[in-house]
Amino acid sequence: MDYRKLFKEISKGDWQGVYLFFGEEEYVKQQALDQAIETLVDPSFGDLNYAQLDGAEIDLDTIINACETLPFMCDKRLVVLKDLPILNGKASGDIDEDRFLEYIKTMSDTTCLILYCRDSLDKRKKIYKHINKTGKAKEFKHLVGRELHTWINQTVEKQEKKISYNAISHLIDRAGNNLEDLSNELKKLVSYVG
Repeated sequence: MDYRKLFKEISKGDWQGVYLFFGEEEYVKQQALDQAIETLVDPSFGDLNYAQLDGAEIDLDTIINACETLPFMCDKRLVVLKDLPILNGKASGDIDEDRFLEYIKTMSDTTCLILYCRDSLDKRKKIYKHINKTGKAKEFKHLVGRELHTWINQTVEKQEKKISYNAISHLIDRAGNNLEDLSNELKKLVSYVG
């Protein structure tokens, strides 16, 4: 997935329906969620127009109630549902997959629901297939090759510094391609350079 394209979509703020954030690259996935919250939720009414729910400890009626609550003084309400067990094939507790799927197909236009999955995802699930079919399933993979070099270079340039191609390659050899680790190493390097 092209992350820059996703962040442009988020910054437009024209999100509605159900989105699925999944994949191994937690750093960018969390950044995308943070930007979605910042873009879609007016801080003045944040408590009224934003809800974050833990999918492992919740039932379907609570999810529906959060999604059906009307937004206050704005057009949209954002609901983030983290780690819903039915997405990765684990025991689903009180949530029936078919009933949940039927609900999200008819969910109100005033709600944007983001399903955030930190664990592995079962792509055979009906919910995944439905969200993927609508084009709103966003998979976050580790960056490799040119994309990774570009990300590092842009991160350094934001700090008004420069880094050579060879230095980037050396950094990747030492730190790997986990963006959170790379981000921490780049902060140290920028701090060291001054």
